Amino acid sequence: MLALIHALHAHFRQAHGLLRITEGLKSKNIRASRDRIRRWMKSIGIRTKNKRRCKAVIDSKHAGAVTPHLSG
Repeated sequence: MLALIHALHAHFRQAHGLLRITEGLKSKNIRASRDRIRRWMKSIGIRTKNKRRCKAVIDSKHAGAVTPHLSG
């Protein structure tokens, strides 16, 4: 069971967490509660990578003058 959880986690590039791994196991007709899967994931050291949010490209804290909105 632990090998299957590890394989699902690796297949999804370590971006899927507890809920999606639980769904993946259900699709393979393996029934287990989320608490049990959480314990198994913790026992083999699986953690989900946090996805990066979009990087801000606008510097709104500049000292320059604000250009007026001219489009109507």
